[in-house]
Amino acid sequence: EGSTFEWSDGSEPEYKPWESGHLDSTGSCVFMDTKGFWKRASCDSVSEGAICYASQNKTTSPNQQENKSNLCPQKNGRSWIRFREHCYAFDMGLYNWSVFTMDETKSVCHQLDPSATTLSIKDSEENDFITRQIQEEHGITGRIWLGIVQDSKDNSLQWSDGSNLTYANWINKNLPVPTHDKCAIISSKNGTWILTSCSKSHSRLVCKAPMRSSRRVAAIVITVIFILLLIGGIVWFLYKKNKWRWANPFGRVHYERSYNEPSDSDSTVMISELKEFHD
Repeated sequence: EGSTFEWSDGSEPEYKPWESGHLDSTGSCVFMDTKGFWKRASCDSVSEGAICYASQNKTTSPNQQENKSNLCPQKNGRSWIRFREHCYAFDMGLYNWSVFTMDETKSVCHQLDPSATTLSIKDSEENDFITRQIQEEHGITGRIWLGIVQDSKDNSLQWSDGSNLTYANWINKNLPVPTHDKCAIISSKNGTWILTSCSKSHSRLVCKAPMRSSRRVAAIVITVIFILLLIGGIVWFLYKKNKWRWANPFGRVHYERSYNEPSDSDSTVMISELKEFHD
């Protein structure tokens, strides 16, 4: 049983004190008591404290560096790896070096990118690519969740997007008989698929997202440029419209003759008309 455990950074434990007689407890996680004994416990149980550890192994394989693409999602400076028309998040730093239940994988992938889903594998080439990458990622030494779910009607297995399993790499070479609460994982050691409990098992996660279209990226760039030009045009128009007002803060002065204040010529006309009336 000790061989099924791994450290939170993905490395295998070389020192396994539970092998020497401390197997009375059960659970998928391990804690150390005040006497120095290691004991198993439920991963949902609450402990009095923890000691944090930062992994110093942050190297990236040359193969991963070559497959990075600007058309893949990026978050916190960590890149996804491109393979054909999809992108994959193998960097365990994206997941805070954590393990998850199958129910948690959907929300975790969605937080990384709205288009991301739990890992799916559609053919042998993709399976070989996945196996090679997870073997090169030092944070993965155990198993990775596959986005395989059971159909609610006949309990048959299918991908979480609703598509059928046209390819599989089960450890026994045959499609296992599905039972209640069964999900699938891929082993990082040899790339084989294994059924496991959906609710009780904790595994590492690799999210998968469709690669962004280059046309879509170009359209976004053009749209941004158009908006900037539009804003610049509006600013220029307002500047030209108000340029004279800024140069002459008091505005223009207009003079109009009032009809209530007759001019000299108007007075002359009125006097002439009165003389003619009296004569």
